[in-house]
Amino acid sequence: MPLLLHVTSRLRSLLLGAAMVALVTGCGDGDALAGPESTVVGTYSLASLNGTPVPVTLSRRGTTESRLTSGVLQLTPGGDFTQVLVNTEHDTDGVQRRSTALSIGRYSRSGSVITLTDASSGARTSGLFASGELNLTAGSDILRFRR
Repeated sequence: MPLLLHVTSRLRSLLLGAAMVALVTGCGDGDALAGPESTVVGTYSLASLNGTPVPVTLSRRGTTESRLTSGVLQLTPGGDFTQVLVNTEHDTDGVQRRSTALSIGRYSRSGSVITLTDASSGARTSGLFASGELNLTAGSDILRFRR
């Protein structure tokens, strides 16, 4: 089924890229962080894709529309991360199909720099955290997660 393969491929690309890409922020010396900024540990919800709030349309083909409807990124105190992205396909005939993409791995932190290592691919990426937000770049896509 070409549409499902296309959507699954795009969702996998978003997920793998996000798991491998920098968490981008803007400020300060990470070693000087205090208060709520002192920990990246927590659960983050997907807020937007490329600046468009979720749900966001990934593709339209014929009578079917595919949307990235939600996502969650969890960073644990033990250094593990789990990311889940949810895609929903809608047909004009009312049929709805949901699929999820899962990525797991390890992260490390040195000051404000965070390095993610994807467990399946081994890909490593470094980045930063600020103001309760993580901005992940997956190829040409930017996924913004908020606590």
